[in-house]
Amino acid sequence: LGPAGCRTKLLTKCVGPEEELPSPRTARREVAVLHSAARAGIVAQSAAAFPAAEYARLRQVIRLNGFRFNGSLCEGDVGYDVGEVLFDVVSRINHSCTPNLEFDLSWAEEHQTVVIRVSAIRQIEAGEELFISYLPVRLELPVHERQRQLRKHWLFDCDCESCKAEVSATVAPQRPEKVATSVTPKPGAMSEPRDHAASNSNSDAEGVC
Repeated sequence: LGPAGCRTKLLTKCVGPEEELPSPRTARREVAVLHSAARAGIVAQSAAAFPAAEYARLRQVIRLNGFRFNGSLCEGDVGYDVGEVLFDVVSRINHSCTPNLEFDLSWAEEHQTVVIRVSAIRQIEAGEELFISYLPVRLELPVHERQRQLRKHWLFDCDCESCKAEVSATVAPQRPEKVATSVTPKPGAMSEPRDHAASNSNSDAEGVC
């Protein structure tokens, strides 16, 4: 794409919260690596035109909008989970833990590039928002693990209907508070001290005060 293409096609996409962008110092260090790669001929010379702040935003766009493509590589192989591809339209689809779309990445020999196929997995009503899952649905991750990964990798807290329902179901009901009562000893009655160490009661284990 070159710098001009990146500015018009990529830097218009979601970059996430501004406070999540790298610090100026980190951005300068990262762009220095890019410039060194350009001088060594590893990447196009035009890559040296990116200033630090712009390159930091570009990296964040790819992080938040890119799809990992491994082709025939298996987990543990060199290069696994390294390559990413970004699609102009599909990258704008939001996440839901109960999506109405699924996607599949493949290599197209005729185009010599990675292509994506998006398919509906249930009936979609007119006007209904389209969703994909950023996490593998087949893993059936619990809600807190899904939210942890979405926050870590995509910088947002999921509030889809599935998450809200599962969070509500895992919240333990509050035990009713016991009302403390005071008993006045009858005249002449002996009042014994409460010795918790000598008591055989298991009330402490039950959390009764």
